[in-house]
Amino acid sequence: MKKTIIAASAVCWAVLSAVALSFVSCKGSSRQVTAGIKSEAVCALDENLLLLDAPKSLSVVDGKGFMVAAGDNVVLYDFDGRQLSSFNKRGRGSYEYQLLSYVRGEGDKIYVWDSGRTSFIVYDRNGEGLAEYKYGSAIKDFLPHEGRLYIYTAGKRTGHVVDVFDMKSFAVVDSLVVPTPEHCLLLSNEAAAPMSVYDGCLYFMPKDALDIYRWPLSGGEVSKVGTIASETFKVDKIGDDGIIGRDFMKAARYLFSNSYTLALSVGRKGFMVLANEGTAELDKSLKVTEDNLTMNLYRTDAKLGHLKKFAEKRSADVRTICSSDGKIYFLRHSVENENDRYTLEVIKD
Repeated sequence: MKKTIIAASAVCWAVLSAVALSFVSCKGSSRQVTAGIKSEAVCALDENLLLLDAPKSLSVVDGKGFMVAAGDNVVLYDFDGRQLSSFNKRGRGSYEYQLLSYVRGEGDKIYVWDSGRTSFIVYDRNGEGLAEYKYGSAIKDFLPHEGRLYIYTAGKRTGHVVDVFDMKSFAVVDSLVVPTPEHCLLLSNEAAAPMSVYDGCLYFMPKDALDIYRWPLSGGEVSKVGTIASETFKVDKIGDDGIIGRDFMKAARYLFSNSYTLALSVGRKGFMVLANEGTAELDKSLKVTEDNLTMNLYRTDAKLGHLKKFAEKRSADVRTICSSDGKIYFLRHSVENENDRYTLEVIKD
C-alpha cells in the first residue's frame, strides 16, 4: 500500500509542460563565496559510429562509461569518448519506445523512459529488451537502484516529490514528501532532478528549496537533513489558487525569474548541490531579451556546515546534468567549424 510520509496543507495542481528553460538554515556554519565553478574535461565525444543529434539525457555508470540519449538513439561511450555501441528502438512493439526522453544506467542494464507510453524499458548493453514497466504518468527524472526505480514525479502524480516503484511487484510501494505549488510549477523546466543514492539512503531535494531529505532504502520515515543557507536562491510564492499555472505568459515569466535545484551529489565529504539562479527578461514572444541566469554550486560537509558557494554564467545543458559516485557530470556544447561538439565534464567533491 502506498504510504504518505509527510503531509502538508498545500495541494499541487497541474503544471505547465509547454514552457521550458533551454538553458530552517544551518546556524553557525561558515560560508565562502567564490567566482567560477571548477569543472574538468573528461573527454570529447567522438562520432566514430554515428553523428550525435542533440543530446537530451546523460547517465554515467562508474567503472562502465557513460550513455547519452540523443534523438531516437541510445549511445554508449567509454571514458575516452569513443562510441562503443548504439541502438534505436523507436516503434510500437515490445521493448520499443515512442518517445525516448531519459536514459539511466545501473551495472550492465540500461533503463529508458518512454514518455510516449509513460513506461520504463530495460535493455542490456547490446540493446536487447529485458523488461517493461508501465507507470502511467509523466515524470521529471528517475534513478534505478537494486530492483527499484526512484521516480521524481510530474504530471498526474505530483502529490509527492518522489515515488518508489518496485520492479518485482510492478507497483509504487512508497511516496515521499508532499510538495508545494511552487515545486509543481518549477517542474516545467527542462533540467534533470536532484536525487542521489549513498550509504544505504536515498537523498533528494524539491525544486523550490535547498532542503535535503534522506530516506533509508530499507524503508521507514523520511528525515530532513537540513536546508542550505543562501541569499541568492529565491522563489516567489504563488498561492494555492493555480492562477499562474493557467496563464501561459505568467507561468513562462515565473520560470525565468525564480531559482530551482538542478543536481544533488552525496559523498564522504558531504553534499554538492547545483542550482539555477538569477533571472531572464522575456519579450511578448517569450524570447529572452536579457539573460542574467547563473549556475550556483554549493559545497557543504555532512552536517551542512562549512559552506562554500561557486557561481558562473550558465553554459551547461541543464538537461544533461547527472550525479554519480559523489560527482556531478554534464555535457558542454560548442561549435567548431560549423560542427556541433560535445565534451563530458565533471565537478568533483
